[in-house]
Amino acid sequence: MSLKVKETISTQLSSVKHFSLEIDSTQDVAVIDQLCICLKYVFNGKAEERVLALIPLESGKGVFTNSRK
Repeated sequence: MSLKVKETISTQLSSVKHFSLEIDSTQDVAVIDQLCICLKYVFNGKAEERVLALIPLESGKGVFTNSRK
């Protein structure tokens, strides 16, 4: 993620009262499990959803198992 995008998200988040963090995994079209980390918030009356990361997982056995390395 570029520095400009990170700065924009950071600036927007600093002015909102509430946000939600969504962490979910699913298989893509190549049948690779992907972990998606998203932020959702309202900025200037507009709903924003920002994808922070897409992380390929080694197995579908759970995030905890995959992140312990």
